Amino acid sequence: MLKTWLEVSKRPSGTFRFNVVNINEKNSRDLENINEIFSKIIINESVGYDTAKKLAKKYGWNKILESIITPRLTRTSNMKKGKFGEMLESSVLETFFDYVIPIKKWRYAISSDQSLPRCDIIAVKLEGQKIIEMSFIESKLTTTSDSNKIIEAHSQLMEEKKSGFSDILSFIILRLIDEKHPLQEAFIEYTLIKDKPNDSYRIAATYDNAKWNENYLTKLNDIHTKSTPELTVDLIRIEELEKVVKTVYEKKGWKPIE
Repeated sequence: MLKTWLEVSKRPSGTFRFNVVNINEKNSRDLENINEIFSKIIINESVGYDTAKKLAKKYGWNKILESIITPRLTRTSNMKKGKFGEMLESSVLETFFDYVIPIKKWRYAISSDQSLPRCDIIAVKLEGQKIIEMSFIESKLTTTSDSNKIIEAHSQLMEEKKSGFSDILSFIILRLIDEKHPLQEAFIEYTLIKDKPNDSYRIAATYDNAKWNENYLTKLNDIHTKSTPELTVDLIRIEELEKVVKTVYEKKGWKPIE
């Protein structure tokens, strides 16, 4: 359903020392449609869509919504925005770029407003059951004209790079083992490889379209040293972003899982 709302186009290379992917709304934007799309994204990221579907079938949708899903919804404004950006980027990676996200971090937060540290998202690409690429993603969302958000994301990625992303990789490996996930062996084997030429870094920068300024990319280019793995900026621009985030969390237009 995400493809009914957003469209993706990669910018020509050469302007910056990193790749830029434009992720924009289609002309036929419909807030009700966005709410329906995002309700499913939230359910999948926070609980697991299949899990919620099974529980709703057994106990009823309204009971599951209020007793299990709603308590997982972030309450504070900044956390709502941050989670919105992370969830949207996860869905973009899965829908448009064929990435698989083995572990959804939000499901392991004890409280709805707990911020889990380290890299926001780790996504992989598969060839059969073999991992052929791992991508490390930092997400930032702002509804203001804040040029520093994209710089903060870069700084956090580079800081994590120094430790080889060891904390988050260890966390994911243990969760994969706990879940008896079919990718656990492939993930462990891949992390033990010393040279990973296909690894990549991504920054998910979600902005209100009216507040975006191309100078933000120039500012990022000034501090980024081109290196391996390569860096891609997923530039997501949404009209009236604050209104969209607020409406989604109010659960307006959420439809029962069938």
